[in-house]
Amino acid sequence: LPSRFQLLQCWKKRVGQITRISKYDPVKMLSKKGSSVREAFLNALEEPQNNVQLFLDGKLVFSEAFCSNAETGKAGGASPSKSWEDNLRDLGLSGREGLADLISDI
Repeated sequence: LPSRFQLLQCWKKRVGQITRISKYDPVKMLSKKGSSVREAFLNALEEPQNNVQLFLDGKLVFSEAFCSNAETGKAGGASPSKSWEDNLRDLGLSGREGLADLISDI
């Protein structure tokens, strides 16, 4: 059965509140199963819809607004000279995949 979140995604698309249905599933994020948490996190990054915000040293480096700005070519987040994935690489993580690995291992 689909989760409540997934049902709301269908409704929001139908009434025009969103343009794409997110593959994110909060049930998987909270499952404590590493592979499911990783999948849910990567899906949330793909279509954040205000479900994910990442901070680095107290500065916002990723949010839904950051994705919207990337589509228009404008700088977004707190570090316009670097992408949020570059900031993650500076920390020794291999971008979004490395962050997903880290989160799924917690």
